[in-house]
Amino acid sequence: METDHPTKWIAEELQGITLPDKRFSANIISIAERLAEYSGFSFSAACGERLRKSAWRLFSTEELELLSVHQHRTMDRCASEQIILIVEDTTDIVYRQQQKQGMGELGSTKSKAIKGLNMHTALALSDAGEPLGIIHQQIWAPKVHQRATTNTSKIAIEDKETIKWINTLKTVNRCWQQQQQQQVVLISDREADFFEHYGQPRQDNIKLLVRVQQKKRIVQYKDKKLSIAQVLKQLTPLGQGQVRVWRRPNQPERIAQVHYYATTITLPPTYKQKLAARTMQLVWIKEEQEPPPEQQVVEENKKKAEPIEWVLLTDLAADSLQEVVTIGSYYACRWTAERFHYILKSGLHIEQVQIDSYVRLVNALQLYALIGWHLLWLQRLAKANGDQAASEFIESQTLEAAQAVSGKQISTVKDFLVVTAVLGGFIPTRKQPLPGEKTLWLGLRQLLAIRKGFIAAKLKYGTG
Repeated sequence: METDHPTKWIAEELQGITLPDKRFSANIISIAERLAEYSGFSFSAACGERLRKSAWRLFSTEELELLSVHQHRTMDRCASEQIILIVEDTTDIVYRQQQKQGMGELGSTKSKAIKGLNMHTALALSDAGEPLGIIHQQIWAPKVHQRATTNTSKIAIEDKETIKWINTLKTVNRCWQQQQQQQVVLISDREADFFEHYGQPRQDNIKLLVRVQQKKRIVQYKDKKLSIAQVLKQLTPLGQGQVRVWRRPNQPERIAQVHYYATTITLPPTYKQKLAARTMQLVWIKEEQEPPPEQQVVEENKKKAEPIEWVLLTDLAADSLQEVVTIGSYYACRWTAERFHYILKSGLHIEQVQIDSYVRLVNALQLYALIGWHLLWLQRLAKANGDQAASEFIESQTLEAAQAVSGKQISTVKDFLVVTAVLGGFIPTRKQPLPGEKTLWLGLRQLLAIRKGFIAAKLKYGTG
C-alpha cells in the first residue's frame, strides 16, 4: 500500500535549497519532517542520533539561508493575489541555559541579566488573512546600546535595533521589483514609527501602515504646526463600522464597534534634515465605549477587554469611509505575526532548544520558523478556506485516520481542523466555533501518531 507522507509539504518548500554539500539535501528535509512530526519534543529526541549529528555538522555553516527557497515559494503563492499584506513583529527569545554562547542582552532583573536572541519576522498574507509564507526574517543577539533609552540620536540608524524595519522594506523592494502590478502593504507596530522608516525609498506599489507611537510629534496640518494629538482633537468621524480584534493573551477574539477618522498631514524630517518631508494619511480608529458585556472577559486569570484605539500613519488612500474601513481591516491582521511567534515559543518550544552554539542555534531556528508558518497556515485555513473540500489541502490517509478516530464524516477544511483540535482538548462552542493555535498543534501531534497506527493496521490486516 502506498502512503502519502503528512509532511511532504516540507520537501516542496525546501526543494532546490543550496547547501555546502549535496549529501545534506535529504537529511535537511528529514530533520525538518521530524521536527514537524514531533513538535514540542526536544531537538535531539525529535531527530534521533543520526540526524542530530548531521544537523550539528550542517548548522555549523555560517550564513546558512535555510529560508531562501521558502521565500521563492512564498512569492509564487503571492503571485495570484492582487493585494499582499506584509505583517512584521519582533520577539525576544529568552535562553536561561548559562552555557549558550553568543547570546545578547534582553534586559535584567535585580539578580542577573536576561540573555537570548531577537527574532524579527515579516509574514506575507493575502488580504483575507491567509499566511502565504515568510518573506523576511532576521535573528540576532542584541547589544547593550541597542536597548538604551537615552542619547539614541547619537547612534547611527544602521547600528540601532530599528534598522530591522528598513531591512524588511529593502527585502520587499527587491522581491517585488518585477511584480509592480500588485499592491503591497507593510504593516508595523509603534516601534516602526520613525521618520527614517517613512523616508526610505520604495516602489510606488509598496505602501506603509504604521501605528503611531509619538503623538507629541509636530506635523504640518492645514498650514499650522500642531502635534498629532492636537490634530486628532480637530477631527470629526467619517462614520462607524466594525473591526475584528484578533485573539490576544488572555483575551478572546471579538468584534469591536468603532468610529473612523482620517485626514492628511505632512511629516517634517527629524534627525536627517536633508530628507524631504512626507505627506501621509492620519487614520484614527476608536472604540467609543466599553465592549458590550458578552464580549468582556470575566473569567478568573483573564483580562478585561480594553476599548481599542489605533492611531495610524499610512500612504494608502484614505479619502472615503470605505477606504478607511479597509485600512482598519489591514491593520487588524498585524496580530498574525504575534501569533506566529506564540506558536514558535509555546508550541515548538524554541526557548528550550538545547543547542549551545550561536551559529547552530540561529540555523536551527530557521527550520522551526518554517514549521511554525505551516502550523499558522493550518490554523488560519478555516477562516480563509473553511468551506472548501478538505481533500484539496490535506493528505488522503490523514483524512482517513481523522475520520476513523472521530467517527465523523470530514468534508470541509473546517471539519478537519475541528476534529483535529478536539484531539488536543478543543471544545467547540457557539462563541468559539474554530480552534486556536495551541489545541490545533496538540491535536495534530496526536493525529499524526494515530495515523501511523492506522496505516500499520491497514498494512497488516487490510483494515483501518
